[in-house]
Amino acid sequence: MFKLLYKKTQLIRKIDTSYEDVLDKISLTRFPTNNIEDFRFSGLNELVKKQPVVSTPMNLVEAKAMIKMMKRFHPIDNIVVILNGALNTDLSTMNCSPVTLENSASLKHLWSVVTTQGHSFTNLNSAFVDNSLSIIVEEKLKLNRLVLLFINGCEQENSSLMSGLFSTIMILGKDHVSLTVTEEVVALRGDAIQTNSVMACQLSNSAKIFHQYVQFEAPCKKATSFKTTIVEQESFSQYNQIEARLGNGQTRHDVFVNQLGPETITELKHFFVTRKSRSQALFSKIRLDYPKGEVKQLYKCISGGSQGIFDGNIKVNLLAKKSHAQQVSKILLLTPTTTVNIKPNLQIAADDVKCTHGCSAANIGDYEVFYLGSRGIDINKAKKVLTTSF
Repeated sequence: MFKLLYKKTQLIRKIDTSYEDVLDKISLTRFPTNNIEDFRFSGLNELVKKQPVVSTPMNLVEAKAMIKMMKRFHPIDNIVVILNGALNTDLSTMNCSPVTLENSASLKHLWSVVTTQGHSFTNLNSAFVDNSLSIIVEEKLKLNRLVLLFINGCEQENSSLMSGLFSTIMILGKDHVSLTVTEEVVALRGDAIQTNSVMACQLSNSAKIFHQYVQFEAPCKKATSFKTTIVEQESFSQYNQIEARLGNGQTRHDVFVNQLGPETITELKHFFVTRKSRSQALFSKIRLDYPKGEVKQLYKCISGGSQGIFDGNIKVNLLAKKSHAQQVSKILLLTPTTTVNIKPNLQIAADDVKCTHGCSAANIGDYEVFYLGSRGIDINKAKKVLTTSF
């Protein structure tokens, strides 16, 4: 295991984890089909036809050019570069040193959460990842911005083969820390790619983590991407996630949040754009077990010809009194043939709570287009303005 050092922040690369429990669980798990509720709208038939192979090393010249271009638009001081699922210490700006998983009880617990919570593809990640990273932020430390840059690419031309790219990030935010972490995913080329990444966060008392996840548009129309985010929050902690996905092929993001203390705050904002042959799926499960918890979730999707999926579940258990949960879904349909499957779900077992959810889906309104046209704006530009304002 390696740890990258930034003042009192430790980033650790795991190399000595036991996989026996994970392999046993995988051996008892069937490949997900549409008969399973969590995969009812997911088309995974193409994956069954592919034979997984080890990915080839990334071209460092292209990776360096991509990093240079990104720094031109926004300066990055603290950056960790992951090429085809493997940590690259030469391109990262933070130092790296080895450490064992057994030396940290908190990391060991978080790893056990990763291996037990999630779905079949999360278990596959736990079994095959050999280069995971852990971030330990010591008490009362504030780290303004840490960028995790994922650059993926594959030269595989055989349509029957698929390169598997696996990565795991674990974050331990101790008492009263503040951390802003940004995940940026860039795919350079290759349709025969299946990326599988996991982010696990544990927030101690009064800790704050601001998590941004950005997946840029890519030419990989047949690539497949699985992303899992697991969050455990203790008392008075705050977790904010902002997600923007433009898509590359078929993508799926599963979010699991467990509030393990009173007066915890969880805020999730998701923005997706679907196009032809590029589907976007989001599945979230949020559990409140203590009083005065707060959850706000906003889902927005602009659908332009492919499938959008949102399955959001917020469970307010019996002891979570005086909690507040809000879930809003907004969908803009650009074509008459597009499909969006929305399933908002609130399960309330506690008394004295305030829980609301709403869902709206509509095309661009003719009245709005006519109104802008009466002001001298042509139809195409009017539709672009209305789409941007959404």
